[in-house]
Amino acid sequence: MGKIEHVSDTALMVAACRAMETVRPDGLVRDPFAASLADDKGMAIAKSSSGMEWMSFAIGIRSRFIDDLLTSELERGEIETVLNLGAGLDTRPWRMDLPSGLRWIEADYPDMIAYKRERLGDARPRCALQQIAADL
Repeated sequence: MGKIEHVSDTALMVAACRAMETVRPDGLVRDPFAASLADDKGMAIAKSSSGMEWMSFAIGIRSRFIDDLLTSELERGEIETVLNLGAGLDTRPWRMDLPSGLRWIEADYPDMIAYKRERLGDARPRCALQQIAADL
């Protein structure tokens, strides 16, 4: 169960790392959706990986950097569209304070898009989200 069998399993592992950072008092990212998206498989993959503490820290830094960069650039008012290719289980459209008029396009495998929709349930994105199922 703690083994990567498909490239999409890495998205489960990254979500698990975000979930671990979220529960840390000094965590670098707050993602209320991460644990649900990671599910048991993602948590098992992350926990069976060597250097899990460092990996969670690295994912936290990466997430925080991108969140801060995106926020900074959006404040300038020049971005109308974000294109996220290979979006995986990214939750920025749901967890960040984004302009409602921002167009956010994410593309990933059809199964990944369906899984994310199922796991997020009734959660609503905070911007105009378009999901495109594609094998990139």
